[in-house]
Amino acid sequence: MTEVVEQPESTRRMIERLAGLDHDVDPSVIMFLPEKAVAYYGQKVSDAPTPEAGLQFRLPYAMALLNSGQSKAALEEMSSLRDALKSRG
Repeated sequence: MTEVVEQPESTRRMIERLAGLDHDVDPSVIMFLPEKAVAYYGQKVSDAPTPEAGLQFRLPYAMALLNSGQSKAALEEMSSLRDALKSRG
């Protein structure tokens, strides 16, 4: 039979801290969770009141797509962004 050993308080605090990272992280600052960034910037682009207002979020959105392995979608977003910027003059 195995003896149950209680974990030190510092270990329990670290477990809680690591478990909370997924909820507490700001995807606009931390690039190591690209799936969260895709959702975050995709929502920012969608929620923009006008296409022009959403332009500032489209490059970070494309980069998040690229970092999450969605290369084709990232290229399409970059191309679309380029076209939108060209049309503005």
